[in-house]
Amino acid sequence: MGRLILRLLGTPEVSHAEKRLTLQTRKVLALLAYLAVEQGVHSRDKIAALLWPESDEERGKASLRRALAYLRESLDETAHERSGNVPLQPPHVLIKHHTLSFNLTSDFEIDTHILQTAFTLARRRSSGDLRAHLAHLQMAASCYRGNFLDGLSLPDAPDFEDWLLLQRESFNETAHTRLIQLHSALGDRSAALQAFERCRAVLERELSAEPSSETMMLAERIRSQISPVRKPVMHEAPSPREAWEFPLTGRAAEHRTLVTAFQTMLQGRVQVATIEGEPGIGKTRLAREFLRWARAQGADVLEARAFETGSRLPYQPLVEAMRSRLEGEQDLQALLGDVWLAELARLLPEFHEQVRDLPPPLSLDEAEARTRLFEAVARLGQALARRAPVVLFIDDAQWADAASLDVLQYASRRWATAHLPVFLLCTFRSDDLASSVALADWLGSLERTLPVRRQALTALTFEETLRLVQSLFGAGKGTPGAGGKGQPEKDESIEAWSKWLFAETRGHPFFLI
Repeated sequence: MGRLILRLLGTPEVSHAEKRLTLQTRKVLALLAYLAVEQGVHSRDKIAALLWPESDEERGKASLRRALAYLRESLDETAHERSGNVPLQPPHVLIKHHTLSFNLTSDFEIDTHILQTAFTLARRRSSGDLRAHLAHLQMAASCYRGNFLDGLSLPDAPDFEDWLLLQRESFNETAHTRLIQLHSALGDRSAALQAFERCRAVLERELSAEPSSETMMLAERIRSQISPVRKPVMHEAPSPREAWEFPLTGRAAEHRTLVTAFQTMLQGRVQVATIEGEPGIGKTRLAREFLRWARAQGADVLEARAFETGSRLPYQPLVEAMRSRLEGEQDLQALLGDVWLAELARLLPEFHEQVRDLPPPLSLDEAEARTRLFEAVARLGQALARRAPVVLFIDDAQWADAASLDVLQYASRRWATAHLPVFLLCTFRSDDLASSVALADWLGSLERTLPVRRQALTALTFEETLRLVQSLFGAGKGTPGAGGKGQPEKDESIEAWSKWLFAETRGHPFFLI
C-alpha cells in the first residue's frame, strides 16, 4: 500500500503509490469520494441504498460488495492478504461486517481537506498577521480547480445526486468567496469584483442559484471602498551567500517528499521528517530549500542548529529556536498566559524585561519543574500553530542534548493529540545515528507514535554532476543562436571536465563545490 491522493475539486483524479488510477466504474469513484468527504462510520445498508436505490436489498448489498472488492484491488489492499504478509501501512478504507469508513490514520491527501484547513487557519489569524492570512487564502485558492467531482453524475441515484449538488454549492461559493477576500486583502479591488462576478456566473450556470447574502454584502463593501494607491513592492538584494548559492541538483525526489509531508501536516496531522547522510552531502542545503518553500506557503519557521559543544548545554537548540522567533513578538501575553511565560522564562530570562510584572515560576522539585517546562514549550507551539502552520527545524540534531530531544518528543505527541499543523524536521549525520543507541531509541520511540519520514542522502550521479556543472556555465540549454559555432565544442569540454570532476569526487557535493 502507498499514499492515496484524491483531487475532488475539478475533474476527479485518484493516485495511489505515485500512480494514477482509473477506477472501474463511476460508482466505485462515488463510493470512495463519499467515504472520504463525509468521514465517520456508515452502515452498509445506508451506502447500498444511497448508490443502488433501484435494487432490492440483496442485490444492492451484492453490488456494494463488488464495488468494495474493485476498490480494495485498485488500492492494493488485497495483495497483502493473498501473500500472507502483514501490511506496513493501515488500509485506506475500513470494511467491517456491517459498517464502512474512511481510515483517517492512513497515509492520504485530499484537496477538500487542504481547502478547509486553509480556510480555518485564515479565520484564526490575529489582526496583525496579514502575511500568513494571505498565504492561507492563496493556498486555499490554489486547491480549487473547478466544481466538486466535476463531470460525475449518477442519474439512477437521486439521493447521491442531492448530496453532490449540496457539496458543489458549498465548495463553489466558499472557494470563490475566499478568492474575493484574497484580492481585496491584496488591495486589488478590480480583481476582487471580477472574482465576485465569476462566482455569480458559476452559481447561476451550475446551480441556478444566486450568491448568499454574506457574499453579496462582501461585494457591496468592496464596491464602496475607495480604490487605494498601490505602493511598488521593494525586493531586498540577495545576500552574498544567496547570490553564490549553487542550484539544488539531484534532490528533487527528496524535496517532493518534504512537500508531501507539509501538505499532510496542513490537515492537522503532525509530521516528522529526518534528512540523514555523511558530512557535506547536502542535508542542510536541501532543508533550507524546503524551508524557503514553506515560508512562501505562509509557514511560521523556527530554526536552530545544535552544536557539538551544545550537548553539554541543556535545551541549547530549543532556546535558539524560540529566542530568534519570539524576540520580534510584540505582545507575548497575547500568545501565552503569564503562568506559561513564567515557565519559559527559565530558558528565556529576557521575558522578565519584556513582560511587565511577570511572576516568577513556581518553586517545585526537579521532576515537577521539568514537566511544567515541557508543557510550556508544547503550549507555545500550540499557540503558534493556531496562527499559522509551524515548521520546527533542528540542524545537526545528532548533537542536541538529551533534554531537548525529550522536549521534542513530549511536545510532538501533544501537538498530534490536538491535531495541530506542526512539522518537525531534523538533520542527522548518519555515522552518529549508527553509533548512538540513545538517538536510535529516540527515533524509534517517535516512529511508534508519529509518522516519521526518514531520508538518507547519497552522492550525486554523473548525470546529476553534469547537470550541476552545465547549470553553472549555462551550457546544454539548447537555446538557438545562443552559443554560435563554438557551442558544441564548449558543451563537449564541459562534459569532459564533468567526467574528470566526478571521477575525482565520486559525486560528493562537498568536494564538487
